[in-house]
Amino acid sequence: MIVKGLILWLVGLALGGVLLSRNISAQANADLTYALEHTPQGIPLQQYFKIGTSLNNHARIVDSNTQATVNTQSVELTNSTSQVGSIWSTDNNTFDLDNEQVASMWLYFGDGGSDSTDDESSKNNTAGDGMAFVLQNDSRGTAATTNMHKIYGETLGVWGYDDENNQKESPTSVAQSAIQNSWALEFDTHMNLRSQYDSLIGPGNSYDIDASAGKLKFPHIASNYPGNVNSYHVEKVYHTADGKPGWWPGNDWRSYVSLNHNGLIMGQNFNFLSNKNWHHLTLKYEPQRNGDSKIGDMTYTFNDKDPETGAPLAGRSQNVPIDKSKITDKDHPHTARWGFTGATGSSYENNLVVFEQIPDLVDVSADAQLTSLTQNKKIQENDTVKEHDSVQLDYMIKYLGGKSEWHDVVANLELPKHIKYLGGKITYSGQDNATETITFKDFSAATLIRKLSHIFNRNRSHVKISLNGEVAEGAGKVSAATSSFKGTEAVAEATVPSFRVAPLKFLELRLTNESTQDVDEGQFVKIAGNVAVQDENLKNPDLRLHVKSNGQEVYNQPLSGSDAFGAINQKLQSSLFTENKNDVTVWVTDNQGHTSDPIALTVYLGRLALKSVTGNLNFSGQLNGRTQLLKSQEPFSVNVEDTRKASGSGWHLEATATALDKDDAAGQPLAGQLLYKANGLTTVLSDSAQNVISHTNSERVIPNKLTTDPDQGFYLQVDGGAVGGTYTGRITWTLSNTP
Repeated sequence: MIVKGLILWLVGLALGGVLLSRNISAQANADLTYALEHTPQGIPLQQYFKIGTSLNNHARIVDSNTQATVNTQSVELTNSTSQVGSIWSTDNNTFDLDNEQVASMWLYFGDGGSDSTDDESSKNNTAGDGMAFVLQNDSRGTAATTNMHKIYGETLGVWGYDDENNQKESPTSVAQSAIQNSWALEFDTHMNLRSQYDSLIGPGNSYDIDASAGKLKFPHIASNYPGNVNSYHVEKVYHTADGKPGWWPGNDWRSYVSLNHNGLIMGQNFNFLSNKNWHHLTLKYEPQRNGDSKIGDMTYTFNDKDPETGAPLAGRSQNVPIDKSKITDKDHPHTARWGFTGATGSSYENNLVVFEQIPDLVDVSADAQLTSLTQNKKIQENDTVKEHDSVQLDYMIKYLGGKSEWHDVVANLELPKHIKYLGGKITYSGQDNATETITFKDFSAATLIRKLSHIFNRNRSHVKISLNGEVAEGAGKVSAATSSFKGTEAVAEATVPSFRVAPLKFLELRLTNESTQDVDEGQFVKIAGNVAVQDENLKNPDLRLHVKSNGQEVYNQPLSGSDAFGAINQKLQSSLFTENKNDVTVWVTDNQGHTSDPIALTVYLGRLALKSVTGNLNFSGQLNGRTQLLKSQEPFSVNVEDTRKASGSGWHLEATATALDKDDAAGQPLAGQLLYKANGLTTVLSDSAQNVISHTNSERVIPNKLTTDPDQGFYLQVDGGAVGGTYTGRITWTLSNTP
C-alpha cells in the first residue's frame, strides 16, 4: 500500500509538471509575439551569419512581424529553460582587429524583470539568464560553446563551467571549459548571487559574487576573457568554531568561483534589461590604445537609441582594453569570429538580436538637417521656427567604406509634422551627378518611402535628399522624427530634432468657441481657445483677456495660473451683455505692452419680458334689471418679448383682479364680475391668479405681440341687482417663463 501511494504521488507530480510547462510556454510565446511585432529596423541575416553548430544549440532565425520593418530578421538565442544558443559570423565576415570597426544592434531580453530592488529571490524577478557578444578564435569555430555536463545559465554559453561544490585553489578547469581565445561582453539578466554561506553554493550559481566590482545587486553589463584563468577568482569561506555563517561539517573551509566584471554597467533594479523593451547597443573599436598596436580599444554604449522613435539618446558607455593576444591564434593573427551566445538554467527568457550594422562589411552614416530659409538658421534641438517660414529639410546618406557595396537602399523618411511639403530633389554623387525629382504628389502621408536608384560604393559614395516646404499655422512643439535608410548590408538612421513653432505675431489669439452665440439670461458666454506667445518666459498671469461689448469693455482679467500655458477657458455672465444683439470683440495683452489682433463675436441675448399691456379698460351700459355682458370699449393687446434660443420654451400671462368698488364714500362693490374670453373659454378674474394667455415657442427667436380678436378680450358681467354709478378696480399682470 505504501508503494502504491508513492507511485500515485509521483504520477500526480509529473502531470502537474506538464501543465506548468505549458503555462510557461504560453507566456514565452506571447512575449515572443510581442517582440516580433515591435521589431526595430534591421537587416536579413542568412548571408552574414550562421547558426551555431554545437549539438545543444537551440538558436534560430525569425522574421519580423510588422510591416514597419519588413525584411528584418532577428536571431532567437533561447526561449525556454536549460538551453544554449549561438550565432556566428561567416568565414568572410570576420572582425578585423587591426582596423576601426563599428557594430550596432538591437537586443531583447524578455519581460521577466521587475521594479523590485530587493534580493533576486523575489518571485517578480523571473528573468534568466541573458546573452553575450563574443569575439573568438576557438578551434571549434561555429561549434564553440561552453563545455557543460549540465546546462548552467550563468555561463551564457561562453563563460567557464563551474560544477564543483568546493573549488580548489585555481579555477583553471573553469577557464578551460569556456570558449577559448575569446572576449565576451555579457548582458546578465539573472543574478547568480547564492550566498557564500548557503549550503547550495555552487555549482553554477556564484559568478556575480564579485567583491572586486563592488556589490553586484542588479542585472548588468560587463566584459572579460572567458578562456583566461585570470577572469575568475576563488573565494574561501572558513569554518568558525561557534557555528556562525561559514561553518561546514567536516571541512575547515569551503570555496566558490566568481567572475571578474570589467567595464561594469549596472541597473538600479531588476528592470534594467528584461523589461519588454528593445535595447540598442553600439560597439566602436579602435585598433590601438594609447599608441600600442597590441592592445585594441573597445567602447560599448547601451540604450543609445529610443526603441519607439529611433531618436538618438545619450545611453551609458564603458571603455575597456582588448588584449589581441588573448583572442587571436596562429591561424588568425588579425581577425576574430564574432557573434552572440546565450544560455538558460531553471529560469529563462526570450533572447533576441537584430543586427543593424555589421563591422567591416559596410560603414555607412546618415544625418538630417532642418533649415529655416526665412531666418537663415539651422534648426537645433528645441529651436524655434515661425509660422509660414520657408524651410529646407536635407538628408545626407554616406558610404564610408567596407568590403561590400551597399545594395538596395530604401529611404524610409519619417517627416517632421507641422510642415507643408511642396517638393524636393535627390542628388547622387558621381561623375554624372544624377538627380531625381520629388513632386507634391509624393507627400500623401507623414512618411515618404523611396528606393534609391543607385548602389553605394567608393565611386558613388553619398546621396542628398532635399525637401522644400512651409511651416504650417499653429504654435506648439513638434516632436523629433527619425528616418531609416535600409540596405541589404546595413541600416543607417537620421533624426530631425524636435523644434517649436511660434506665431508670426508676438501674441497670436485663436478661439475655438463659436463666433455667434445665443445665450439666455442667467447663462454664460463662452470664450475658449489659446494664445500663442513667442516669449516662453511669460506665465499665464502675465497675460490678460479683454472683452468689449457694444463699444464698452466689460471684462479685463489675467489668465488662470492653474491652466496650461496660454489656455483660455472663460465663462462670462450673460448680464455683461445688455442688448438683444451684442457686437463683441476679444483680444489679449501681455505685461510687455504687446496686443493680439482682436477677434469679433456676436452674442444674442435671449430674454423674456412683458413690454406693454393695454392701459385703462372702460365698460359702459344702461342698467335694465337683468344680467348684462359689457365688452371693453378699448381693444386689449399685450406685447411679450421672448428672444430665448430654445424651441419649446414658453410663457404664460396671469392676471389677478380686485373687486370693482363704487366711487363714493361708501365704496359699495359692484354686483358683477370681470371676465376674460379667448378661444371659446371664459375666465373669471378674481384676487386669485388666473391664466389669461399661454404660449409655446416653435422657433429659435420670435417676437410676441398678441392683440385680441373681436370676440376675445375683457368683459364686465353686470348682475340684475346692480346699482348705477362709476366703479373702479385694478388688474395685476404676471409673466412667467413656463408654458
